[in-house]
Amino acid sequence: MPKFRCLAEWFSVVLLILCMAVAVSAQSKGIDPALLAKAKAGDAKAQYDIGTAYEGGFGVPQDFAKVAFWDRKAAELGYAKAQADLGTMYELGSGVPVDDQEVVPISERLMGGL
Repeated sequence: MPKFRCLAEWFSVVLLILCMAVAVSAQSKGIDPALLAKAKAGDAKAQYDIGTAYEGGFGVPQDFAKVAFWDRKAAELGYAKAQADLGTMYELGSGVPVDDQEVVPISERLMGGL
């Protein structure tokens, strides 16, 4: 067992271990089955909420490709927040390749067809 020079060092190690355990526990919860069922049934807000979970790593590992997948589904149903987020993802190349051709149509939909 390693020797600690002071009590504060020992508490720091314990705190780090506890934080890691909480993070692992939070990521193992997964997507709420009821929310997933709503999303699969075509509920745009539920689809967006699942994308948000993957974006922030809330209950699932952070995965920007899955964010793009769920945001695209919600955006295609006209959900404005998903359209805006998807446009930003294409602009920055987050979870999708950078593609200005995708950003413009999404922006036009948000602005009411310009």
